[in-house]
Amino acid sequence: MTTLKLLVPINLDVLVVNNNTTTLWKDISLTIDNLKETEYSNYRGLGTYLEKRIQTPGLKNDIGKVIEDGIHLHWTLPNSFRKGTYQEDGSLDFPKAPNRWLIIRMDQDQNCKSWIVESDKINKVKNAKCNWIGENKKDKGLVPLSIGNSSSFIEWNENAEEPAIDLTIMAPGNPDFAASYMHCKNVFGFYDDMKDETEKPLTLGTDYTYQVYGWFSNQKKDPLNECNDLEKLKETLGKLSFSIENVKEITKNNNIDGLVCHAMINTVPWLKKSTDIIPSTVSIGIGNSTSEAMASLLLANSKSSEKAMPDKLLGAYQYKAMEENGIEGDGLNLLRKQVHARSFQPVNGGTLWVVEAKDKKKGPEQKDENDFGIIPFPPEVSEALKELNELQHTYDNCANKLTSNQAELYALKYKKAYMKSIDSQTDGLDTKTLTKAINDGIIEIKTNINLLNTDLKKLKEKSKALDDKGKAIYTGDIVNKFKKLQNLLPEHDVKEVPMPKFYEPADPAVVIAGLKPAIKYINTNEVIQCRVRTQLANQFIFGIGYITTDDLATAATRKIMDKVASTSVPNDIKELILESFLLNPLTAGFVAKALRADISAVKDVINQFEENASSYARQDKQPCYLPKFAEKKWKQPWNPLYLEWGVKWESSYQKNHVNALKGWKFGDAKNAIDFKYDVKLKSTNAPITEYNGRVLLSNQLVNKVKELNDKLKLELFNDFSPMSQTLSGFGSQLLMRYHGLQLPIVNNDLKIDLEDYQIINDQNPWSPMMMGYSFYPVRSGLLKVAMLRVIDSFGQVLEVFPGKKSLLSSGKELMKSSAGMLKTEESIEFKLGPRIIQPTRLRFEWINKNSFNPRVTDSDPATSPLCGWFLYNKLDDNISVYNARGVELGILVDKGDKTVDLVKAPGCNQLGHFTDNALRNTVLFMRENSTNYNKVKERLISVTEKMQSVASRQQLTMALPIGFPIAVATARFVVELKDLPAHDQSFSAVISKTKFDPIKYTLNIGNDLNKADGLSGYFLNENYNEFKKPVDENSGAPTVEFETGMVQQLTLLLDPRAMVSLSSGILPMATYTLPPHAFTRELKNLNLRFLATPVISPVANLKIPLLQRNDISWDFIRNTTTDEDIIGDTGKSQLRFDSVYAIEGWLKMTQKETEDVDQKSQS
Repeated sequence: MTTLKLLVPINLDVLVVNNNTTTLWKDISLTIDNLKETEYSNYRGLGTYLEKRIQTPGLKNDIGKVIEDGIHLHWTLPNSFRKGTYQEDGSLDFPKAPNRWLIIRMDQDQNCKSWIVESDKINKVKNAKCNWIGENKKDKGLVPLSIGNSSSFIEWNENAEEPAIDLTIMAPGNPDFAASYMHCKNVFGFYDDMKDETEKPLTLGTDYTYQVYGWFSNQKKDPLNECNDLEKLKETLGKLSFSIENVKEITKNNNIDGLVCHAMINTVPWLKKSTDIIPSTVSIGIGNSTSEAMASLLLANSKSSEKAMPDKLLGAYQYKAMEENGIEGDGLNLLRKQVHARSFQPVNGGTLWVVEAKDKKKGPEQKDENDFGIIPFPPEVSEALKELNELQHTYDNCANKLTSNQAELYALKYKKAYMKSIDSQTDGLDTKTLTKAINDGIIEIKTNINLLNTDLKKLKEKSKALDDKGKAIYTGDIVNKFKKLQNLLPEHDVKEVPMPKFYEPADPAVVIAGLKPAIKYINTNEVIQCRVRTQLANQFIFGIGYITTDDLATAATRKIMDKVASTSVPNDIKELILESFLLNPLTAGFVAKALRADISAVKDVINQFEENASSYARQDKQPCYLPKFAEKKWKQPWNPLYLEWGVKWESSYQKNHVNALKGWKFGDAKNAIDFKYDVKLKSTNAPITEYNGRVLLSNQLVNKVKELNDKLKLELFNDFSPMSQTLSGFGSQLLMRYHGLQLPIVNNDLKIDLEDYQIINDQNPWSPMMMGYSFYPVRSGLLKVAMLRVIDSFGQVLEVFPGKKSLLSSGKELMKSSAGMLKTEESIEFKLGPRIIQPTRLRFEWINKNSFNPRVTDSDPATSPLCGWFLYNKLDDNISVYNARGVELGILVDKGDKTVDLVKAPGCNQLGHFTDNALRNTVLFMRENSTNYNKVKERLISVTEKMQSVASRQQLTMALPIGFPIAVATARFVVELKDLPAHDQSFSAVISKTKFDPIKYTLNIGNDLNKADGLSGYFLNENYNEFKKPVDENSGAPTVEFETGMVQQLTLLLDPRAMVSLSSGILPMATYTLPPHAFTRELKNLNLRFLATPVISPVANLKIPLLQRNDISWDFIRNTTTDEDIIGDTGKSQLRFDSVYAIEGWLKMTQKETEDVDQKSQS
């Protein structure tokens, strides 16, 4: 069989630079040359590197021309090379990238020059700049390397013996390695100094064509290497997002065993003056989140008539979230909730174990208790589930503490290395005292790490053995408890589900519109149409004549093709070079001369070759497919890649949390979601700290803008092209933590510390910022954006602010939330509301307080947080009281003289049957006086009426015409940090051991303005003397004070159909519902009793006119312990002479089963 290569088109950019350019530039390549192999003998070199991490960098203008005159090529591989896969050890493995690249420069006379780029070769050129970090496998040290080599292709021969690295487009510590030309020149880029074969400068004013071809020198690393059959090939192409026409026919007699990447740009001018395509005017939106910043831009760029409808625009931008909620009429509150939630980033919260019934195939008539979520577990099952979750929670906490301690160990070792490498005092502190404090801290943390590792291994440890499916086997207490529980429940599944997530504040976001990035001819997120050489065009038809590609090659191009044929270069490249003659306007003269045709007419066909496909064919009469984007006409590239930012921060948080929340108000009636700054915007008079950073820009908003236009059917924006990014790293720097490429851990001799390297286990995500910064665990204050700069993939710079004309808007103004925003000549200022910077969560749990220890009921269907029920009777204006099982205990009646009576139900001995303390204490509160009773009654009525307008989310069996039962349930909540509390990273804090003192915040429980919130009210921490209502329009927001780590208990009165919301401002609003297993069966048991006045009637056939409905039945109950159905034909008059009596008792109304109702309706 014939071997073919898959021909994959790629993007190619060609930048023209000469000494007349006016473009600003910045070198954005990493500086890693100070890293030494295995040791840092040059203490000063190490110190210089460390100083870059800890000194206040300031907002300096470090712009200059840092790129050579000439032509610069940069190519982009398909997106499939960016998709990593996680390995068993948790590492991320990326596909290998093509490591050999042929570059050809050709003019209109086919004068050629060619080069070979060996991307993975270690460069031995003296003083070559390092761009890759290798690993010394002996001691796990870092090795700075300079990779990538270019040379003349004609003189080149493959040498497999030369040292090389395993090349991927993601470099160690530098995920954007391949995205930036300055990182990857001679790897995924090439510099042409514009000299001919004799090294003489080329004449200005000539146009050139550049062709680029890439392949794997080692066939085994090619992703298509082992595609030996059609199915395997199809599967691999699917994973790579590649496709090919007629693949089935092609593979009948051919084998595709590898790929060749290719691209061509024609008509590249070697100009006298460079073309500047950097935009002159942009629009900026700034907010707490990308969505907020984007929304501000939408308004700023909309037509004047559309600015009058901000809610519509903002709602449209968020419409997906609105549609998912499905509740109408509450759009603005929901929008505020969504915008607020998107100002946070979720962080993994750990694991919860739950029990679920296995799926059973049941007929339509088959029902069991599991249909209602009721699983009647024996006590030993509930206890085992409780113990399993406690073990899991301990494991998750230990794992989080371990990570914190590992990071802290790295920070202390970092400080120690800095002290030894820098010959100076540190913050004016005594070096000996500081060294001792650091050493003591290292010993303490190592002890903690050893203890935590021991605990983790006892709980759960990965075994070296594998099961019969090749998966890892785990041992430990968690595994044993899981197996025990699974054995107790053979008909059920014991599953892991995520615990509620932690949240950290998203860094402030910037959206920039009008950057006008160059059009990419390949959308790397879509399937790429590929070809093989038997599908390439090799014949050009013009009128009645034709010409083949073999007729067009000159001696210069044949020299290159002969070199291709004589080396390990895939021969498919030769066919691509030949095809390029038919697709290149610069070679139109050769084609026209051979055909004796008009050169302008031939050039017109070639310039529009996609529209003139009939002019292209194959000599063997087989179908040919023209490339759609691999060949294109030159445009000066502008590819915005990075956002550089600089800010000045005035914090309202001071040491000992003085003024942390000063000036901020939370929880007013109409905005019970976030903080609002309630004084005029002004400086906090706090010390100013400067921070800066660089992040990759994202173009994900382009599609969202298109969705918005489609949704509103409006043409709002012309050439909007928004790109966005957060001021990433700002929050971490407030904690004095620098995220980025870090040094390896070293010992006292500044050599790689193998022992501590193993202890840290690569957990060194940040280094400490010891000098020139302050510790701000709470982000609250005035942010002044002093510098915004966009840098493209070649290092071209656009000064966005200050220095360029920019239109500015702020999401804060548009949402009318925390504070306004001001723009001055020096900065853009706006307030940032209080946020705990560390990952934090509000953990809310339903609990059963009747057990010896409060038991969490969230994951255990055999337990319930229910304490009882209240049902307001509209007809009699009283409140029926039921226990958790739905058994009526009595009726609360307002006597009218400021007293409240509890009339016991038949068979109930007053409060003796109130076995639940929460229900008992709630009833006692209501019995105390009419004021208390009416407070609760009004809330029961209000919530019941509100919920009538909201469709129930569950199929409930109890919906009486006179009201709906309100559940009494118990819960608890705690605000907890994911990691150990952050602390000051300064040298002085090493001695004082200053830590983050908790701050007291407020919490809104329930929100009456939210139509889906069914909370009537609550009691806090068993204080049954104060009934708290949720926030409403009249009374504002009664709040609960809390601090991190403080567990608080609640007794809630809520509609079981609805949810209860909790909002604090410092975290996203959270909503919780009663689990269906807690109340579905109980609702079926509920009935309603009316205390009847004496009735004159025969005893055997009681006559009472009553409401007649198919779905209810009536019973008359004397004051005994049993029900007696002695009601006759109600509503009918009969002439009888039975003896009559005055009878006292209760009327009981019961809802019938659905089947009974249906049968009676049919009859």
